[in-house]
Amino acid sequence: MRAMAGLVLGLLMLGGCGETSQPAPSPTVRQAAATAPAPTPPPAAAPTPPAPAAPDDAVARFTSMSADAPGTAPSGKGPQQPKDREGAGDHPAIPRFAGAWIVKYDQKNFDQAKFYMANKTVTVEGRVTDILYQLPRENSVLEVWRNYQDFIKQNGFTPVYACEPESCAKRAELLPGDACWPGCGSADPHYYVAAYRQRDGLRASVFVRKGVEGAVQLRIVEPKAMAQGLQLVDAAGIGRDVAASGKAVLYAIQFDTDKASLRPESAPQLAAIAEWLKSGKTKALVVGHTDGNGGFAYNVDLSKRRAEAVVAALTRDHGVPAAMLTAFGNGMAAPVATNRTPEGQARNRRVEVVEMTR
Repeated sequence: MRAMAGLVLGLLMLGGCGETSQPAPSPTVRQAAATAPAPTPPPAAAPTPPAPAAPDDAVARFTSMSADAPGTAPSGKGPQQPKDREGAGDHPAIPRFAGAWIVKYDQKNFDQAKFYMANKTVTVEGRVTDILYQLPRENSVLEVWRNYQDFIKQNGFTPVYACEPESCAKRAELLPGDACWPGCGSADPHYYVAAYRQRDGLRASVFVRKGVEGAVQLRIVEPKAMAQGLQLVDAAGIGRDVAASGKAVLYAIQFDTDKASLRPESAPQLAAIAEWLKSGKTKALVVGHTDGNGGFAYNVDLSKRRAEAVVAALTRDHGVPAAMLTAFGNGMAAPVATNRTPEGQARNRRVEVVEMTR
């Protein structure tokens, strides 16, 4: 029995509890294993850069575009952004909302523009710029509107009139005379503000609307006199015109919009009238003319007050005897061009000096 138990114990020790025994390595293999270089560990993974910080608030989106070139998608922001309309650009006074692009643009060196202000429309003159931006889809019109509100308040503008969808008039009233762009509708919810900046006399309106595509329409008017290349008629020219047709038509006498106050740039033309009157000792009618905007009685009164302002300046500043002059207001009654276009209206706003032979 002892012999049998010893045999079994020996077999168990040799079998390693059922595993196949392996021969011990030779001294050569053992030495090679000891001297072989350790395998090179894989390189450590590069640390992941932190994600860029998100803007603090919506106001951070209100920029004059982005760091990327105009007409391209901002870096890492998906497909290419549509390009601005050729020849268009932002106005320096009011920038675009980031990611917006220009689809309609018009600028005139001197024109009229209308602003809606609480149940009435005010007409102003100067350098007029109209810009229509289409908005990126990821921004709500409310977000864009709030940004423009903040910009207006923080950059010296005083809001004269503002409204939101529940209280706004129809689009045709807010933007009188402006053609509706493709895809817009007068019933689309919209926001509007008209504002004035005293330091430079600039007027602006911002119209933000929701529709098939969100859009912003800017209208900006900078005070600017009509180009003086438009006929300063000297004393000799007045004499020639009167001799040929009985009157001289003068466009270089300028007034503030809807007022009878003479602008400073009218001084050279007033001096020329005075020189002509004194040289010939001619009596003359000073006749004011308006365009067709506004009522008949209003324009007759405005044109008469403007003619009286010219007579007052000639007598006060140039020594022309009052007895030589008579002021008369013709209103809109004698147009020389259509009142259906801004160009025609500009031609109709004028002063005429008419010779009185008796």
